[in-house]
Amino acid sequence: MVLPYLKHGQNGSAINNQQLTITSYTWPSFPSASTICRSTPPKLYLDIRTLSEKRNIPYEKLSQGLGLYKMAVCDVREDAATMAAEAIAELIERNQLDPRRIGRIYLGTKVRSIAKPTGTYAVEMLAQRFSGRFGGDCFRHCDVVDMTFACIGATDALQNTLDWVAADRDRIGIVVASDIAKYELESTGEYTQGAGAVAMLVKWNPRLLAVRRLFGVAMESVHDFYKPRREKFCETPVFDGQYSNQCYQDRMMEALDDFRRRAVKAGVFRDDQYRALSERWARMIFHLPYAFHAKRMYVERFILERKEKDAWESDVSANGFSEPLREQLQTIKPLKKRAPLFSNPSANRRCIAGL
Repeated sequence: MVLPYLKHGQNGSAINNQQLTITSYTWPSFPSASTICRSTPPKLYLDIRTLSEKRNIPYEKLSQGLGLYKMAVCDVREDAATMAAEAIAELIERNQLDPRRIGRIYLGTKVRSIAKPTGTYAVEMLAQRFSGRFGGDCFRHCDVVDMTFACIGATDALQNTLDWVAADRDRIGIVVASDIAKYELESTGEYTQGAGAVAMLVKWNPRLLAVRRLFGVAMESVHDFYKPRREKFCETPVFDGQYSNQCYQDRMMEALDDFRRRAVKAGVFRDDQYRALSERWARMIFHLPYAFHAKRMYVERFILERKEKDAWESDVSANGFSEPLREQLQTIKPLKKRAPLFSNPSANRRCIAGL
């Protein structure tokens, strides 16, 4: 997990688009890049109520417990490449870009092509679409690469492209995340399935979001999720959901600690300041396997940060809840029930939905 440092600016605006919400700020000449996002989920959906009835799962567990209402489903001619192409095409059209100026298109995905990047298929479709206006070779000098690392591939692609743009202010790059989450029928992951793509324009002089080149990183090779080739190809993964949740939470805590250490070393703030990073940030963006995932995973960190500020006891007294036991936080069931108790509207914190 990698956590970017988002610099707070003076002029802010909220952009809401289908399944994606971004809160952004503007700086006229901050040495980073601007990010303009378009999300492109499939048009087909399965209503979660229908799935809950077929699987004999209480609808409230999926809707109120997990935040699930509809499941995006790819059509027969849709895949990660077509969704990526649609997202990029809309980004180009809305920003009136000349494809010949785009120097790179980096794709974050878990969908892999054996011989070449999945992104090349998307660019092939884009070349066909824009050839009438810009020529058949309008993407001839555009670098195309896939980055695959579970759910963080697009973040890696964004970090890489930020550095690339920072090295030359005339450069324009596009980062696109496109994926399909598919699990075995009747498995515990079935109701978290979905599909979609989001494209981000990265260039100098940010219009929406500036990302400072200061990151906290945490990595460990674990075996919570695996998509094997097997003797016969299979689209669905082997996974351990509970263990995966714990890995997510551990890496999040470690990345936050690493970010704070790096920020203090870089002089962004002193060691005696911002013992609770959530007090410094107006918004925190999480990767979400399902809508309410971050609420649950952040409970422990929230408690620790409130204790660092000596505010936890007053929180308990004011809101009438008690601290969950450590063993209770290791399982989803008690955490599912307790997570809403720890949301504090007055603290101006919100989890932002994303891919």
